[in-house]
Amino acid sequence: TPAEMSEHNTSADLWVSFLGKVYDLTPLVTQHKGEALILPIMEFAGRDISSWFNAETGHVLRHVDLRTNCSQYYIPRGHFIHVPPSGPRSNWAVNEGRPWWCVETVAEVLQCYLRYNSHAHSCTWKH
Repeated sequence: TPAEMSEHNTSADLWVSFLGKVYDLTPLVTQHKGEALILPIMEFAGRDISSWFNAETGHVLRHVDLRTNCSQYYIPRGHFIHVPPSGPRSNWAVNEGRPWWCVETVAEVLQCYLRYNSHAHSCTWKH
């Protein structure tokens, strides 16, 4: 519930929800403690951030910049972890791994494998 979510609003215990799921981002905050890119996430600790994401794709919203006519991430709260900068930069690490919002559940992985192996239900899935 929103009341339960709001209790997890510190850097030592930070949860957010979006697109119907709840994410414990405490490890992410701990890993990037003191970095400016974590601030937008900390600002919304304990709250829903679905408005940051495309409901169909599950990825960060995009828009067309009227000045450059290029597609860019729509991030009104500022850049956050794993969102690339809008222009070329030499100081941005492109190899940061899988974005934190792309975490798959075991059930989602199973559904993916069922397309290729109808017996995937009989496998033991560990997480």
